[in-house]
Amino acid sequence: MKKITSQQFNIQDQKLNESRKEGKIITIRLLDGAELTGLVSSYDLFTIAFLVPNPMMDLLIYKHSIAYIKFNN
Repeated sequence: MKKITSQQFNIQDQKLNESRKEGKIITIRLLDGAELTGLVSSYDLFTIAFLVPNPMMDLLIYKHSIAYIKFNN
């Protein structure tokens, strides 16, 4: 069985990049229970730059504080 490396297949990067490129709205639930809905403006290994439209805020969210991400259709 061939081992899949993180370089070959990274579903997290694929989904975040798709959302960023297509301007899809996503919902991020933090570990403290807070939910944020908005757009991914950029991301890296440790953080997501997130634009919340109402009220207009540009947030930097650390990935280790995220419980889950809901990719809305």
